[in-house]
Amino acid sequence: MTNMSSKNASRLQALDVARALAIWGMVIVNFSLVLIKDFDQAVGVAAGLSGLLQGRAVALFIVLAGYGIGMMSARAAAERETASRNAIRITLLKRALFLLIAGLLFVPIWPADILHFYGFYIALSVLCLFANRKVLLVIALFLPWLFLGLIDVWDWPAEWDFDTLSYAGFWTADGFIKHAFFNGFHPVIPWLGFLLFGLAMSRFDLTITKIRYWAMGGSAAMVLMLLGISRWSAQKFGAITDPEMHEFADLLVGFSPMPPLPFYMFSAGASALFVIALLIQMEPYWKQSLLWKFMIPSGQLALSLYFAHVLIGLGLPDAFGELGTWSTNAALVWAVLFCGFGGVGAMVWRQHFARGPVESLMRRLCG
Repeated sequence: MTNMSSKNASRLQALDVARALAIWGMVIVNFSLVLIKDFDQAVGVAAGLSGLLQGRAVALFIVLAGYGIGMMSARAAAERETASRNAIRITLLKRALFLLIAGLLFVPIWPADILHFYGFYIALSVLCLFANRKVLLVIALFLPWLFLGLIDVWDWPAEWDFDTLSYAGFWTADGFIKHAFFNGFHPVIPWLGFLLFGLAMSRFDLTITKIRYWAMGGSAAMVLMLLGISRWSAQKFGAITDPEMHEFADLLVGFSPMPPLPFYMFSAGASALFVIALLIQMEPYWKQSLLWKFMIPSGQLALSLYFAHVLIGLGLPDAFGELGTWSTNAALVWAVLFCGFGGVGAMVWRQHFARGPVESLMRRLCG
């Protein structure tokens, strides 16, 4: 198998389309969680779609980030020049710092912020940026099992109030570190594995048909296998009478992103790879379609749209005291409208500017 060249990778519109799908999925999930009344008991299309996308849209986003870092560093990896490699490392560290600061400034508005976690992921990825793909995959596969072991050592839900989704002690040193690395919304252990998995996948040339088919087939098989094991295990665990053991067994083979146990991590990573490979497969046939052209700018402005979906998409209902009062259908309609208007806005913006406002700021400050 060959590494993907930066020349081939740079032409892949499919990656922008994948980012658009990821940000749209995050919009549907976050709008549903925040706007729907009694979301845990909600039924309907919006609740079902949100449940399907929960944890998977953001996983796709992180895998794509790793994939992008791999493409960004491809030339330096091939040339093996210390100066070019160090330049890439410095750029990534500056971007990691930018995302960390931006995310922490955003936390008071949006406690579920992922940007400051991104800062940690990217900074830590620098340590193994030019490692071979086998090493990256081993680390990515190890992190979920490390997290599972840590649950036995630390009390995972200790700081959480799940009724309000608030975290006690976030702004203390101990609380911040624990939230960032173990029991936050997207903790480094094990979520860093998604970025390293994307970085490893960037070392395969998915523009080659055989490799792409292997990626789609292998990822689909992984998801189906995990679903089968989960269903079989659920039947076996049904006979367990000890409530604590029953709850742990359900978590172990469950697909919830909180806590992010192995079945969730492996299935979400595999589904992200499937989407990326499928979209690369579709690109030659779809790239002239209006839908494809509509999605590309949203993917290119994904970081700006991330801020907009909170400040505008959720800010407007919040201004009218509407949070937690909507029906499932209303939340879904509002999510679709936001994605539609956001897509139009992204298209108009790209006609006048090369990058989105937040993307431009980061590039100007960090290179």
